Amino acid sequence: MNRTTSRNRNRRRLRTLLPALAVLIVPLAAADTIYFGLPLRDVTIIEIRSGEVAFMHNGSRMTRPLDQVDDILFDDLVDLTRARAACESGDFSAAANAYQAAFDAATNDTQRIWILGRLVESHGKADQPARAIRCAAEIIILDDSLFWLRMPTITDGAGAAPEHIDAARDAISRARDASDDPSTLQFLDMLGAALDRVPVDDSQEQADEQPIDEVDALLRAGNAEQALALIALRSKSADRAALPKLFFQAGTALMQLDRPAEAALSYMRCAAHFPDTSWAVRSLLATGRLYVDRFGRPSVALLLAERALESAKRLDDAELLQEAEQMVSDCHERLDGASP
Repeated sequence: MNRTTSRNRNRRRLRTLLPALAVLIVPLAAADTIYFGLPLRDVTIIEIRSGEVAFMHNGSRMTRPLDQVDDILFDDLVDLTRARAACESGDFSAAANAYQAAFDAATNDTQRIWILGRLVESHGKADQPARAIRCAAEIIILDDSLFWLRMPTITDGAGAAPEHIDAARDAISRARDASDDPSTLQFLDMLGAALDRVPVDDSQEQADEQPIDEVDALLRAGNAEQALALIALRSKSADRAALPKLFFQAGTALMQLDRPAEAALSYMRCAAHFPDTSWAVRSLLATGRLYVDRFGRPSVALLLAERALESAKRLDDAELLQEAEQMVSDCHERLDGASP
């Protein structure tokens, strides 16, 4: 069988799978986990505000100081588990990437506040000071409380690409506009001074995996509605090569808006129409996570993960291959655990 025949068969299979997946989309209630040393499972995080986390457990509303919280795993953000594992292994660059993926998929400010705090720590330990500074300022925009002013001081580190320095400077400016508290403004002055000490490193611009575009920036800031509007505008004039990423970005935006069914359809359109791209593999994995965490269908997630694994091998993409292998393993564990 030649490669063209194989590709056409993959396209037909995925297009056949798409309507079946749409029928299977049935949202389930989330069950978060909060760690106070040991995990407290089956909780629902309500809010993070003013240095405290509020949550429901066994029908009762509880609050705890964030000082006592070691970690929080939101049930619908599977990338947090990957980030936690990376932190435990000391790979803080991988942790930051996983936390960023979780942030992009977050659906509310409570999730974003917690993840930004973890990003500050991960970027700091990964020697990425400009990104840590940006995340610290963005926390202040969402929750201007004294707790966050006790974040570890951002120390000098490696140089940063100009766009990361500009993004951090913009976040500091927006945080200033959002607060008139003297202590907060003093903290932002400290962040600004630390940013001034970060050297510009143009080589980092080429080292970044992909250039930052406006849609990505809107998604990082949690402006999903604006991102969708821009995606719709771009799709009217985009050439075919740009469409896979736009489909994937639309899925991410819909996830932020807590519209998982529509997100899954957008991801699967990417996978069905552009099966030979890395964005198709990412879309299959993203849809697989939805079927595990939101729709309770690990058998469907396994099918998607295996398809992603085949595509990653064909593309010879080591990072996506590792992610697909991990998802296949996770799905098997879920299915084995569900067997009588």
